[in-house]
Amino acid sequence: MVIWGSNSHVGRHLKPIEAWTPWAPDLRGWAIATGHYPAEHRPDLVYESFWTFFNGSEPKPYQP
Repeated sequence: MVIWGSNSHVGRHLKPIEAWTPWAPDLRGWAIATGHYPAEHRPDLVYESFWTFFNGSEPKPYQP
């Protein structure tokens, strides 16, 4: 699972899912409305997503 900031250089210039799929074919993830440090800007969203994922459930992308 990967989470990136939509307002970061990653969100503006790259496609993380496409980039990592050759090495992680079961990859999932999404952007959240933050800058370069999503875990610092929105720890509530990052924590909930990772907690859900590592407990064996499918996290839901953030919907503002």
